[in-house]
Amino acid sequence: MFQISKIPLEQIDLREGMSSDAAGAFSCFEGRVRATNDGKNVSALEYEANESLCQKEAQKIFQETLEDFDVIWAKCFHRVGRLNVGEMAVWIGVIAAHRDESFKACRYIIDEVKHR
Repeated sequence: MFQISKIPLEQIDLREGMSSDAAGAFSCFEGRVRATNDGKNVSALEYEANESLCQKEAQKIFQETLEDFDVIWAKCFHRVGRLNVGEMAVWIGVIAAHRDESFKACRYIIDEVKHR
């Protein structure tokens, strides 16, 4: 599941639905706006997204994740709009039977979201 959000991610129950009797592991990643980038000060970031294209690519990423990793469920939220330093820009959650698959899938998803 992938969702674009105009509201701060801190206001959403991101972990909702992230449980299963078969899951022994839950991993998540929070990407936040930092105060510097390439040696320059940052006061805020502005994210824009073509939601249709994002959903299409996210669907591919999640299909690849389910094929390549032994996970039960994964989801990602990405903010759009103006984000100040310290605000969460992206959140990824993965549940799996084992922690190694959960960690690897979480890493794969963030790397692919950033790349694509």
